[in-house]
Amino acid sequence: MTTQIGQFIPVNLFAGEMYRSTKGVNLLAGRVYPVGSVIALNADKKGVLADSSGDTLTFYGVLSEEVDATEEDKVSVVYLTGEFNRRALVFGGTDTAEQYEDIARTQGIFFLDTEANWNE
Repeated sequence: MTTQIGQFIPVNLFAGEMYRSTKGVNLLAGRVYPVGSVIALNADKKGVLADSSGDTLTFYGVLSEEVDATEEDKVSVVYLTGEFNRRALVFGGTDTAEQYEDIARTQGIFFLDTEANWNE
């Protein structure tokens, strides 16, 4: 009898070998945050999906795992530095990587193109 413990689903998030530093963030309740979500901090210093159509937000990092925060705030890990596949990133509203590329670069995060996108 075979027991399946989990499932590996490639997301092709990384686009290079640059060092990736991490930090915990408290994600605001009310949604599921997919892996690769670009996280910003709201006025209460809680992580939310980066969306320029909402409140004034501060760019923070890239989410390392999927997080279900539909019922309550959840703590998770974001990458504060690194090279990421722009096609694997998730933004709020109609935002795109191009809107955040300059501010991300000043913080040590680079959005790059890769050959494959496992999310499609």
